[in-house]
Amino acid sequence: MSKKIIPAARIAQSIYLLRGQKVLLDFDLAVLYGVATKVLNQSVKRNRKRFPDDFMFRLTAEEVTILRSQIAGIIEAIRQLMAPAKRPRREIGFHVREKTARYRTRKVSIRHA
Repeated sequence: MSKKIIPAARIAQSIYLLRGQKVLLDFDLAVLYGVATKVLNQSVKRNRKRFPDDFMFRLTAEEVTILRSQIAGIIEAIRQLMAPAKRPRREIGFHVREKTARYRTRKVSIRHA
């Protein structure tokens, strides 16, 4: 477990509003404690009596879907903001630019005798 101080802003970013309650998801809480999510969940199961009944709840399948879509939308927005600006692409190939002739041409008139 890490002993670093975690900024309050980082914790605030991890709080979601579900069922009218502010909650931290298990994987966010595990990151804050510096452990794997599996380890955190195992510890909670082993020490269930230490936690109040309303300390945690399982998400329904619908809540998981909604939460994933929100997170995916946020990630996509961040990717778009981080993407480099698109530059106009160079054309492939070459252009033929015909120059005027270097020599002068004279009109020859044919005289009939």
